[in-house]
Amino acid sequence: MIIYGAWRYQELQPYIGTEKPRRKLLANTGEEFSVNMDSDRLECFRRSNVCVTCGIVGVIFLLNAADRKGVKENPHLNLFGIDGDEFILMTKDHIIPSSKGGRDDITNLQTMCFRCNTAKGNKIEY
Repeated sequence: MIIYGAWRYQELQPYIGTEKPRRKLLANTGEEFSVNMDSDRLECFRRSNVCVTCGIVGVIFLLNAADRKGVKENPHLNLFGIDGDEFILMTKDHIIPSSKGGRDDITNLQTMCFRCNTAKGNKIEY
């Protein structure tokens, strides 16, 4: 994973969510990236940065990209919580899973950390 920059949650929270324009972010290298701020995933994080299951709080946005087989992806924002010295990826979760007929709509999304979302799988939990 390539990390281009880091911002505290509070720095970017006002600029993320549905119907928000792309935003220019300055990377650690001095390079400027035009970053998509308009997604259901980011809207989910704007509404709450806390995992609904374990309560871990997303505190840092990383502008990062995977480097798969020498091919770099476009950088995008990911929210992370911190547990000791470990970064925990925050994810959007479908309350009613898509596989069980749940809609891909913001009203059916909640914030979960990667660990809790993996454990939940496609179960329906409230």
